[in-house]
Amino acid sequence: MDEALAALCRERRSAEIDRHYEAYRSVPLDAPDAWGDIESFLSARREM
Repeated sequence: MDEALAALCRERRSAEIDRHYEAYRSVPLDAPDAWGDIESFLSARREM
């Protein structure tokens, strides 16, 4: 019973996290915001 409950909790938590990240997936990496854009940040980070 404990294992089944733990598995259910992990699955539900994983689905909850995926839902929260969906907002980030819907925005292109090169979309600017108040701090710049993620694509430029990642590019600069790779060059370090």
